[in-house]
Amino acid sequence: MFRRNLFRLVIFATLTVSSQALPANSIPSDIELKYAKLKAENPFPAKEPYIHIENANDKPLATRRFLDTLKSSSDLIGAGNDKDNKPRDVKDPSCSSDAECWTNTAIFNTDLNDFIENHRNKGLNSPPLIYESDGCSVPPEVAKLFKIDKDFPYGYEFLNSCYRHDFGYRNYKAQDRFTPGNRERIDKQFEEDLLAQCKSQFPKANILHPDQFFKKKWCDTVAKVYYKFVRLCGGGECKVDEVVNLFKQIVH
Repeated sequence: MFRRNLFRLVIFATLTVSSQALPANSIPSDIELKYAKLKAENPFPAKEPYIHIENANDKPLATRRFLDTLKSSSDLIGAGNDKDNKPRDVKDPSCSSDAECWTNTAIFNTDLNDFIENHRNKGLNSPPLIYESDGCSVPPEVAKLFKIDKDFPYGYEFLNSCYRHDFGYRNYKAQDRFTPGNRERIDKQFEEDLLAQCKSQFPKANILHPDQFFKKKWCDTVAKVYYKFVRLCGGGECKVDEVVNLFKQIVH
């Protein structure tokens, strides 16, 4: 009996000392564990972001962005007509192959949850479709400065919207359809997806539930900044300082 009590006392003392030795924030919260799980479940991780942000001394990247800009301009001039001589409409991008039509359907005619569960998670039509993604492409230095998780800023779940936006950019580039007009259409879909995610996270956002109402309002504000970010940087020629100034709009 004495030995058993002594053993319990030693265990209790060890656990107490160990817990006191740990910093208060060393134990992840439930929400942090949820975010980590969602990120870990990414079946198609990307090696690099699909939106590149220039630093002041990043000359090789600046050169690459300049060449990409020239290519986009060339594509815009040469992409006025498809095989049927129909203009490429920003509201209804044309497609001339199965891969292009599958891409359009996945982006513009599929519910976001359906895209994640039945397209991306299953790798539907891949290859040729590209599902690789690094999540939301907010620069690490910007996320660190504003103390946000780039995929879940202030707790708002934007990761799935970023997965689909990434899908749009990567496939349109691979299919040689990444014109300014088509990029605008993909970006607008991104904004719609973000706002839809805000709505789904706060389904009771009305005057009878003021807490959810104001949280959704702020979620919408952050969503619009994410949209402005891709409009600013998605075409290249974007610098970290510009992103910092943009994100100052959502400092809590």
